[in-house]
Amino acid sequence: MVFEGEPAGLGFPAMNYETLLSRATPYAPDLTALDENAPAALFHTSGGASKPRGVLLSHRALALHALYAVIAMGLREEDVSLCSVPFAYMNGGGNPQVNLAVGATSILSRRNDPETLLGLIAKEKVTVWITAPHVLSRLLKSPALPGAEVGSLRLVLVGGAPLAEAVVAEAEEKLGARCLAVYGLTETAPFVSAAVPQSTLAPEKRRAVQATAGLPVLGVEVQVVDDTGREVTADGESPGEILVRGNNVMT
Repeated sequence: MVFEGEPAGLGFPAMNYETLLSRATPYAPDLTALDENAPAALFHTSGGASKPRGVLLSHRALALHALYAVIAMGLREEDVSLCSVPFAYMNGGGNPQVNLAVGATSILSRRNDPETLLGLIAKEKVTVWITAPHVLSRLLKSPALPGAEVGSLRLVLVGGAPLAEAVVAEAEEKLGARCLAVYGLTETAPFVSAAVPQSTLAPEKRRAVQATAGLPVLGVEVQVVDDTGREVTADGESPGEILVRGNNVMT
């Protein structure tokens, strides 16, 4: 299947995506006999390993994860969500099921360069943007940003790597939207935690909190343990292994 350009001359059978879409007919499967624990999606994750590992997610896991993420993000039907993270793993940031759950609009970007992203934000009136720190930093440094229309943005969710407090401040000042970190992994569909600050938090401390991994989202339990399985001291310095339990965890 070819998204851009013509299939002819590729040397193997292929079809243009729009052509394939135009020939499709509506299909409504019978879901009455479907087991909620039946496999729904198979993603792959490699991390630092040489061979990718298969991650099986059930219908139940994806459905409940969507509800958890909707609550964490405060997503609404009128939202327009731009996802510029890969769909080959991390369940595309949960974007497909999360937007479907509330009827929000999904916008996908085939490229992650600042010009493409800024153009989509302006054209589609994007309100929620899911991205990675390096993509966000490139956009903030882009000479195209000062003249771009980004006033529709209300929330920028950043995951995949640590987010610096300085980047949070720069993003909020230049984009005019709340910017915060989220933590997750392919094995959890992916949301585990979100750095949503409490309303009672002092303003001068807010951005520092938004740069952390945050607190577990509804329906997810997290524990950090040492080599013996004992919970480590929550001092911000003691290292440990992150354990996650919830309905969103892989089969």
